[in-house]
Amino acid sequence: MNKPHQSEVKGDWQAGDKLYKGKYSIEKKLGCGGFGVTYLARDKKSQSVVIKTLNQDIQFHPYFEKLRQDFFNEAIRLAKCSHHPHIVQIIELFEEQTLPCIVMEYIPGEDLAAWVEQKIMPQAEAIYYIRQIAQALDAVHQQGLLHRDVKPHNIMITSDRTKAVLIDFGIAREYQQDKSTNHTTFISEGYSPIEQHYSTEIQAAYTDVYSLAATLYFALTGESPANAQRRHYNLVEYKIDPLVAPQQLNPEISGQVNTAILKGMAVNPENRTQTIKAWLELLPEINHLPEINRKNHAYSSQITQTSLAIKPPLHKIPAPQPRRGYISSLRSYLAIGLLIPALIYFVINDDIYKNYISSISVKEQGLVYKNSEYGFSLKYARDWVLSAKESPDFTRTVAELVSPNSLNGYQGKIFIEVRDLKSSQSLAQVQQETIKDIQKWFANSEILENRETTLGGSKAYLLVYQGRDDIQSGVAHRHKLSSRMRVATVKNNREYALTYEADISDYALQKHSAQKIIDSFAWLN
Repeated sequence: MNKPHQSEVKGDWQAGDKLYKGKYSIEKKLGCGGFGVTYLARDKKSQSVVIKTLNQDIQFHPYFEKLRQDFFNEAIRLAKCSHHPHIVQIIELFEEQTLPCIVMEYIPGEDLAAWVEQKIMPQAEAIYYIRQIAQALDAVHQQGLLHRDVKPHNIMITSDRTKAVLIDFGIAREYQQDKSTNHTTFISEGYSPIEQHYSTEIQAAYTDVYSLAATLYFALTGESPANAQRRHYNLVEYKIDPLVAPQQLNPEISGQVNTAILKGMAVNPENRTQTIKAWLELLPEINHLPEINRKNHAYSSQITQTSLAIKPPLHKIPAPQPRRGYISSLRSYLAIGLLIPALIYFVINDDIYKNYISSISVKEQGLVYKNSEYGFSLKYARDWVLSAKESPDFTRTVAELVSPNSLNGYQGKIFIEVRDLKSSQSLAQVQQETIKDIQKWFANSEILENRETTLGGSKAYLLVYQGRDDIQSGVAHRHKLSSRMRVATVKNNREYALTYEADISDYALQKHSAQKIIDSFAWLN
C-alpha cells in the first residue's frame, strides 16, 4: 500500500461514527501521540473498548508503509503477552478505510503520573503496583521482547486502585541476550537508560529494569530522575552522579528500597541489576495493597476517570506542583547547592563510557546556551543534547544540538556556525554563496524554500533544501537522503547560521522543536 493522497485522509473519527461494519461506535477521542491516536468506543454489547490507529500526520510520512507495518507488528507483539493480567488486553485487529486498528480493553482509571501529581504514594502502595508491572515485564522478557518505554505515563492504575496495567508497546522490540542489535532510538527523559540513547548499543532485560526503577523513584518522590546521558557525562568528567538519592527527597523511603532503586538505575549496565526477577528480590515482599492506604486516598474519587490513552512518548513528565513540607524545602536547598554532599558518588571505567559520548566541555545553563565569545544565546528543550566546542573546527561549528528521537537511527541535529567573512559582504551575497555551495557539495540537491526571515531580530535568510549525503563507515559506503533548514544572518562581518538537519524520513518529527530553538536565538548585547 502506498502513502495516501491528501484527499484520502482517514481516521478523524467523530462521536457516532461506525467502524468495522458497524461493530464499534466511536464515543470520543482519548489522546493523540507522535504516531498513534486512540478513541473510546462501544461494541454491540455496549461494552467500552479502546481503538488505536495511526494519526493523520503519519499518513503523509515518507515512510508511511514502514510505520503501517510497525503498527501491525505492535499488535502482534502485544498479542504475545496480552494474556497477562497486568498487560493491556488486545481484543482484535482490523482495517478501516485502509488504516490498521487495534481494539484493546478499556481500563477505567488514570495513569501513574496523574495519581502521583496529586500526591506521592506511600512506599507500600508504590511497591505493590511496581511489583505488578515487574511481573508483566518478566512475561514480556520471556517472550524475547523488551518494552523499552516503561514510565509513569505508560502504567494505568484502575479506578478502584487494585491493579496496575502496562500499556503502549509501540517501541517494544525483540532482543537476544548479549547480542548487539540496531534499535530505533526513542528517549523518554529521565526514564531511558544510557544504552537506549545510542541505536547500536546492547539492550537487554536490564534496560527495562532501569526504567522501572526510575518509575518507582518518581512514584515515591514526585520527581522525574536526572537524565541518564547527563548522569553519564558528569560521572565521566567529574566522578559525580547528579542523581539525588530518593531517600534524600523523601525520608520515609526505607534504606532497602533506596538501595534497590539506585541499584536498578546504575548508569553502567554492567553494574545494574540484570533481570527483573533479580531486581524484585531487592524490594520488600508486598503482594497485597494495605487497606489503610486505599482509605487514605480520598482525592482519588475526585479525579475524572479516563481510559488507556496513548500519550506523546518522548516528552518529559511535567514537574509536579510544589508541595508543602520537606520536598519543597529540599528544592530550595538544591537551588543553592547545599545538597551537593548528598549526591551519589560512583567511580566508573572511563574507557567503557568514552565510547558513548564526547568528553568536550558542554557550556549550558539549564535550558539556555550562551556563547560569550560570539555574543549570542539560545534556548533548547531538555531532551535535546548540547555539545559546545571550545574552538570551532574547519566546519566553523561552535556548538551542535542532537535531537532525542529517530525512526532509523540517524538523529536530527542543529549546527550552530559562526564564519568570519573574507570581505564586507551583504546578506544577499552570502545567501547566493551558500546556495552555490549547496549545489556543489550536496548531491542531487533541491532548494525547496528560499525566503527572507529574521534571526535574533536581525534580517536573515531561510533555505530549506534536501539531497543525498554520502556516508563512509569503515570500508562501507552508504547514501542517506537528508533534509535541512538553514537560517542565517550577517553581523559585524560575520555570518551566524543555524542549520537543522535530519534524515528525510525524520525531518518532520523534530521540525517544530528545531524551529523553536532557532527562533529563540538572541544577541547578548
